[in-house]
Amino acid sequence: MTTTAPICWRCAAGQGNTGYFGLPIVLLLFDPEWVGVYIFALVGGLVYEATVMYYIANRGRFNMRDSLIKLFRFPSIYAVIAGLGVNMAGAELPALFNNYWEHFKGAMCWSA
Repeated sequence: MTTTAPICWRCAAGQGNTGYFGLPIVLLLFDPEWVGVYIFALVGGLVYEATVMYYIANRGRFNMRDSLIKLFRFPSIYAVIAGLGVNMAGAELPALFNNYWEHFKGAMCWSA
């Protein structure tokens, strides 16, 4: 019998409560323009959790091929593809989303 405890420790090390605990702290302590920066950084962690960590968790029970197949069947991958498609089509978001989009105001991405 093999244990999956090492896999769980790897996943736990990569996860944080950045959304549940970090976002309210940032909203409380920082100016509104920094909230957008935090949320922008938070998106990177979410992508990591939905791809790399999902793959690592699957590797605890499945071989590499099956783990990759499960990764490409993960709904988040299709949500990203759908979002990119809507963005490329130039579709406008409904006014309902404006409240959430306001948090991205002032966010910048620096690349080397």
